[in-house]
Amino acid sequence: MLESKLFRLTATLMVAGLFAVPAAAQSEFGDDERFDSGYFGDLRTRSGDSLYNGSDPSRTSYSGATTRQAASTQATGRNVTQAASVPEEFIPWSGTWWPRNSAELAFRAFEGGLSPLEKYDSIVASLYGRLAGAAAWEADPLHHHNYAAATYRTDWGGHCNGLAAAGILTPEPRKPFDIPLGNRPIKVKLDVGGAKGAKEYLFSDGQNDYRQLSNPSKTIRLTVADMKGLLAESYMTCNTQQFSNRNALGTRYDRPTIDTGDESFRDIHPHYFHWLLQEFVKKNGMAVVTEIDAKRSVNNHPLYKFESQAIYNAARRRYSVTTKCYFTHYAKDPNFIGTNTTTRTYTYDLIQDASGRVVRGEWTGKSATDHPDFCWIPTSDAPAYGTFENQAVSGDFVRYLYQHYGRAQ
Repeated sequence: MLESKLFRLTATLMVAGLFAVPAAAQSEFGDDERFDSGYFGDLRTRSGDSLYNGSDPSRTSYSGATTRQAASTQATGRNVTQAASVPEEFIPWSGTWWPRNSAELAFRAFEGGLSPLEKYDSIVASLYGRLAGAAAWEADPLHHHNYAAATYRTDWGGHCNGLAAAGILTPEPRKPFDIPLGNRPIKVKLDVGGAKGAKEYLFSDGQNDYRQLSNPSKTIRLTVADMKGLLAESYMTCNTQQFSNRNALGTRYDRPTIDTGDESFRDIHPHYFHWLLQEFVKKNGMAVVTEIDAKRSVNNHPLYKFESQAIYNAARRRYSVTTKCYFTHYAKDPNFIGTNTTTRTYTYDLIQDASGRVVRGEWTGKSATDHPDFCWIPTSDAPAYGTFENQAVSGDFVRYLYQHYGRAQ
């Protein structure tokens, strides 16, 4: 199985706490130990059924990597400047978000006249003598992956969450590679009249919705776009870091207009958001997927770097914080290699109680109506369920193809 980038991190990056103030002020903000044990009370992260305590050996056992210092903190009096980044080799890569309006994974060909899912179907048919029906599943309007043929559609529906998880958990596909098809090479292509012509119950109704093409080369070439597309599809459902405090990550806002009185619009609350930056980006060198659109649409991007400036107001017991966040952005070219970056700057207050603990936060300025909606941290792939992920695609098989052929070439 393809080794996850997440599980190749070498060691926890040991850096200062939330805001490392001089010793004289430690009683008002707390040192690292106090921050870890008392900052959020019942907020603890879980990996599966095990409490996450920042020392998970699955992220520290890889012997081939080296420790990298990727964070810094500077304090002057009560004002603090802070910066942290995921190590360079683990910065998530970019790709297209594979919009559902055109069902590109099923219909857009990048090489050889076949789309990514038609190539997947051709490989399975050649090697195992059966038609998986992955392209047909994607094209079927009942599965909500092909808005071109559906009555319901949005301008923003796509595969951004699968792309974000794949960019964090897998090494980037950086060159085309060939899959040998054995003694029975088969190429199959959807024969349904394009995305708009696709009907309900494709393939599952017992009808053959494909036509066979000749394939004299006895191989299928997977381009960078093909591989990134298959990975994005296979990570549409994945396991994520869980929290005993469900408020930590925020909840999706799903109303057509902004309502600042709605709790799901106000979250993710900034004290939780800043804790995620501290615990994952700064302390553990891990990217955090962030839904950056506070409104109804969903727009997932991995957050891999931040720079914060904080000014402390002793009379009000609060830090006024300005944080610039760096996100992996989409690529216009599906064969793009590397990381496109987009930035957002947020302002918020972190508010202390009488004992000096940060107990709540408030978005300020423009960030009151333009802040992250929710966050999540992918940990591994999970089996497809419902119509969220293409049920005819095996994530294990996709990763096998990449590991066995792509990375070997």
